[in-house]
Amino acid sequence: MDINKAVQRLGWRFDQASKRQDHNFIINQNDLDALKTIDAFVVKDQRKQYQEYELFAKLYINNLTELIEHYNTTIFDPTPRRRIHGVLRQSLPELTEKLKQALNDSEKYEIMKEIGIDLKHPLLRSEEETAEDLDKLQEVLTDSEDKKRLLGEVWDYESVKDCVEMEVNSAINSYD
Repeated sequence: MDINKAVQRLGWRFDQASKRQDHNFIINQNDLDALKTIDAFVVKDQRKQYQEYELFAKLYINNLTELIEHYNTTIFDPTPRRRIHGVLRQSLPELTEKLKQALNDSEKYEIMKEIGIDLKHPLLRSEEETAEDLDKLQEVLTDSEDKKRLLGEVWDYESVKDCVEMEVNSAINSYD
Protein backbone atom coordinates (compact mmCIF):
# COMPACT_ATOMS: atom_id res chain seq x y z
CA MET A 1 0.00 0.00 0.00
CA ASP A 2 1.41 3.44 -0.87
CA ILE A 3 1.21 6.46 1.44
CA ASN A 4 -1.67 8.14 -0.41
CA LYS A 5 -3.83 5.03 -0.27
CA ALA A 6 -2.95 4.53 3.39
CA VAL A 7 -4.05 8.07 4.27
CA GLN A 8 -7.20 7.71 2.16
CA ARG A 9 -7.98 4.40 3.84
CA LEU A 10 -7.74 5.80 7.36
CA GLY A 11 -9.53 8.99 6.35
CA TRP A 12 -12.40 6.95 4.95
CA ARG A 13 -12.52 4.78 8.09
CA PHE A 14 -12.58 7.84 10.39
CA ASP A 15 -15.23 9.47 8.20
CA GLN A 16 -17.39 6.35 8.42
CA ALA A 17 -16.93 6.19 12.19
CA SER A 18 -17.86 9.85 12.59
CA LYS A 19 -21.23 9.14 10.99
CA ARG A 20 -22.02 6.50 13.58
CA GLN A 21 -23.66 7.42 16.83
CA ASP A 22 -20.87 5.93 18.97
CA HIS A 23 -18.08 7.12 16.60
CA ASN A 24 -16.33 3.76 16.96
CA PHE A 25 -15.00 1.26 14.47
CA ILE A 26 -13.28 -2.08 14.76
CA ILE A 27 -9.73 -2.05 13.49
CA ASN A 28 -9.02 -4.60 10.78
CA GLN A 29 -5.84 -5.75 9.02
CA ASN A 30 -6.22 -3.17 6.22
CA ASP A 31 -6.31 -0.41 8.86
CA LEU A 32 -3.18 -1.79 10.52
CA ASP A 33 -1.43 -2.03 7.15
CA ALA A 34 -2.37 1.58 6.40
CA LEU A 35 -1.05 2.72 9.78
CA LYS A 36 2.20 0.78 9.28
CA THR A 37 2.61 2.37 5.84
CA ILE A 38 2.16 5.86 7.30
CA ASP A 39 4.59 5.07 10.12
CA ALA A 40 7.22 3.76 7.68
CA PHE A 41 6.77 6.88 5.53
CA VAL A 42 7.25 9.20 8.51
CA VAL A 43 10.33 7.31 9.74
CA LYS A 44 11.84 7.34 6.24
CA ASP A 45 11.05 11.04 5.81
CA GLN A 46 12.59 11.91 9.19
CA ARG A 47 15.74 9.94 8.38
CA LYS A 48 15.98 11.64 4.97
CA GLN A 49 15.49 15.05 6.56
CA TYR A 50 18.23 14.35 9.12
CA GLN A 51 20.63 13.34 6.34
CA GLU A 52 19.74 16.30 4.11
CA TYR A 53 20.32 18.74 6.96
CA GLU A 54 23.53 17.16 8.18
CA LEU A 55 25.26 20.52 8.76
CA PHE A 56 22.35 21.72 10.90
CA ALA A 57 22.41 18.41 12.80
CA LYS A 58 26.14 18.81 13.49
CA LEU A 59 25.67 22.33 14.86
CA TYR A 60 22.68 21.23 16.93
CA ILE A 61 24.57 18.29 18.43
CA ASN A 62 27.63 20.44 19.11
CA ASN A 63 25.57 23.18 20.79
CA LEU A 64 23.62 20.63 22.81
CA THR A 65 26.87 19.07 24.00
CA GLU A 66 28.36 22.45 24.95
CA LEU A 67 25.21 23.55 26.76
CA ILE A 68 25.02 20.27 28.71
CA GLU A 69 28.62 20.86 29.78
CA HIS A 70 28.00 24.57 30.49
CA TYR A 71 25.01 23.87 32.71
CA ASN A 72 26.65 20.75 34.17
CA THR A 73 23.52 18.76 33.48
CA THR A 74 22.34 15.64 31.69
CA ILE A 75 20.57 14.97 28.41
CA PHE A 76 17.31 14.68 30.38
CA ASP A 77 17.42 18.29 31.57
CA PRO A 78 15.32 20.46 29.21
CA THR A 79 17.41 23.63 29.79
CA PRO A 80 19.96 23.07 26.98
CA ARG A 81 17.19 22.28 24.49
CA ARG A 82 15.22 25.35 25.58
CA ARG A 83 18.26 27.52 24.92
CA ILE A 84 18.74 26.04 21.43
CA HIS A 85 15.05 26.33 20.60
CA GLY A 86 15.10 29.93 21.82
CA VAL A 87 17.82 30.67 19.27
CA LEU A 88 15.93 28.83 16.52
CA ARG A 89 12.81 30.91 17.22
CA GLN A 90 14.74 34.14 16.64
CA SER A 91 14.73 35.66 13.19
CA LEU A 92 17.89 36.03 11.14
CA PRO A 93 17.70 39.83 11.44
CA GLU A 94 17.52 39.53 15.25
CA LEU A 95 20.52 37.21 15.37
CA THR A 96 22.44 39.38 12.92
CA GLU A 97 21.74 42.44 15.09
CA LYS A 98 23.04 40.56 18.15
CA LEU A 99 26.20 39.63 16.25
CA LYS A 100 26.65 43.24 15.12
CA GLN A 101 26.38 44.42 18.72
CA ALA A 102 28.86 41.77 19.89
CA LEU A 103 31.34 42.75 17.18
CA ASN A 104 31.08 46.43 18.09
CA ASP A 105 31.44 45.61 21.79
CA SER A 106 34.53 43.57 20.95
CA GLU A 107 36.02 46.55 19.11
CA LYS A 108 35.27 48.77 22.12
CA TYR A 109 36.92 46.43 24.59
CA GLU A 110 39.90 45.87 22.30
CA ILE A 111 40.70 49.57 21.97
CA MET A 112 40.28 50.07 25.71
CA LYS A 113 42.73 47.24 26.26
CA GLU A 114 45.14 48.74 23.69
CA ILE A 115 45.26 52.09 25.48
CA GLY A 116 45.66 50.46 28.88
CA ILE A 117 42.27 50.91 30.48
CA ASP A 118 41.58 48.27 33.10
CA LEU A 119 37.91 47.29 33.03
CA LYS A 120 37.10 46.88 36.65
CA HIS A 121 34.07 47.86 38.67
CA PRO A 122 33.86 51.63 39.34
CA LEU A 123 33.78 51.06 43.10
CA LEU A 124 37.11 49.25 42.87
CA ARG A 125 38.81 52.14 41.02
CA SER A 126 40.65 55.02 42.62
CA GLU A 127 39.93 58.61 41.58
CA GLU A 128 43.42 58.74 40.11
CA GLU A 129 42.80 55.67 37.92
CA THR A 130 39.53 57.16 36.72
CA ALA A 131 41.19 60.48 35.86
CA GLU A 132 44.02 58.72 33.99
CA ASP A 133 41.54 56.62 32.03
CA LEU A 134 39.50 59.70 31.12
CA ASP A 135 42.65 61.34 29.76
CA LYS A 136 43.38 58.24 27.68
CA LEU A 137 39.82 58.18 26.35
CA GLN A 138 39.90 61.86 25.40
CA GLU A 139 43.12 61.31 23.52
CA VAL A 140 41.67 58.34 21.63
CA LEU A 141 38.55 60.32 20.69
CA THR A 142 40.69 62.69 18.61
CA ASP A 143 41.32 59.94 16.03
CA SER A 144 38.20 59.31 13.92
CA GLU A 145 38.84 55.56 13.43
CA ASP A 146 39.51 54.98 17.10
CA LYS A 147 36.45 57.10 17.95
CA LYS A 148 34.29 54.81 15.78
CA ARG A 149 35.72 51.77 17.55
CA LEU A 150 35.14 53.25 20.98
CA LEU A 151 31.59 54.36 20.24
CA GLY A 152 30.64 51.02 18.72
CA GLU A 153 30.14 52.22 15.16
CA VAL A 154 32.61 50.01 13.31
CA TRP A 155 30.15 47.36 12.20
CA ASP A 156 26.81 48.23 10.58
CA TYR A 157 23.96 45.80 10.07
CA GLU A 158 24.35 45.42 6.29
CA SER A 159 28.08 44.69 6.52
CA VAL A 160 27.54 42.05 9.18
CA LYS A 161 24.64 40.53 7.23
CA ASP A 162 26.74 40.35 4.04
CA CYS A 163 29.75 38.85 5.84
CA VAL A 164 27.66 36.25 7.66
CA GLU A 165 25.84 35.31 4.46
CA MET A 166 29.17 34.77 2.69
CA GLU A 167 30.54 32.73 5.61
CA VAL A 168 27.45 30.55 5.84
CA ASN A 169 27.42 29.92 2.09
CA SER A 170 31.12 29.15 2.15
CA ALA A 171 30.64 26.64 4.97
CA ILE A 172 27.71 25.02 3.17
CA ASN A 173 29.74 24.74 -0.04
CA SER A 174 32.79 23.42 1.82
CA TYR A 175 31.05 20.75 3.88
CA ASP A 176 27.96 19.82 1.91
